[in-house]
Amino acid sequence: MSEERPRSVVAAPIWGIFLLFLGIVFLLQTLDVLPWGLWGTLWRFWPVLIIVVGLGILLRRYNAWLISLLIAVILGGCLGIAIWQHGPSLPGGIATESYSAPLDDMERAVIEIDFSAGSITIGSLPPGSPNFVEADYAVRNRRETMDLDFQQWGGEGRLSLSTTNQQFWDDGGIRWEINFTRDIPLAINIKSAVSNMELDLSRLQVTELRLDVDAGNCKVTMPSSAGTSNIEIDSDAANV
Repeated sequence: MSEERPRSVVAAPIWGIFLLFLGIVFLLQTLDVLPWGLWGTLWRFWPVLIIVVGLGILLRRYNAWLISLLIAVILGGCLGIAIWQHGPSLPGGIATESYSAPLDDMERAVIEIDFSAGSITIGSLPPGSPNFVEADYAVRNRRETMDLDFQQWGGEGRLSLSTTNQQFWDDGGIRWEINFTRDIPLAINIKSAVSNMELDLSRLQVTELRLDVDAGNCKVTMPSSAGTSNIEIDSDAANV
């Protein structure tokens, strides 16, 4: 009497495929192929993870490679739909604002920037400009604004810039372009969660720069005429 051999149970590497998927998305974002703001759309597909685990359990008696391919197709499809729903990074209806402050008798300044997500560019004003700072910013809608606070005591000025009413995934709708005077020493402290930053400090008298960036891309051109500059950069998952 022959005994029927029980069918072997195979286990598809579900978590390995999921980690591979996350790694590919992060790589494409780091290479500027995908926007960081895509997570705002992609997180809505979290129930797919439950579906994938359920498929792994139901089909565990079948070929592991077939199950892995099916899971990869499902995750790839979710990514494609998320990219389609996310749309272009700068949709119509962008609101733009400008701000400037005079230099007057200011001798030095401290600048605090808290930038959640988006794109920020810092440069220098033309020689002889009467202003201390000129800032232009574009936002997706009126809820997202630049919160600005400028104060001056004697010869020292203090400027604080931050975003308000912004979700961390709204990087496509935030654009800052800020130019500072070349005529006085500056201490700049920038804190960012997820952003693309281009800091051209070559013509500025930046004596102190503190940069704390969690993720994104950051290009810094160091000062060339500031004498001694103290630079401190703290980066987590960002390219600097």
